Amino acid sequence: MDDLKALRRRRFLTQKDLAVRVGVSYQTIQAWESGKARPRLRHIPKLAEALGLDPSALLELMDSVGNARAA
Repeated sequence: MDDLKALRRRRFLTQKDLAVRVGVSYQTIQAWESGKARPRLRHIPKLAEALGLDPSALLELMDSVGNARAA
């Protein structure tokens, strides 16, 4: 999910920084950013907060990226 990587970088966060804020491993952040995995719903509130987004905006972004890859 390249957009997640861009959002993280705009907040000047490393993968480890974001992982700590969300409560996951940095490997999980790597998997999310590479598209190998998607955040679970329970992680959305903390992920959105760390990225300075509304949770619904983050879900919309994830849906648009997922739909683009499926096409």
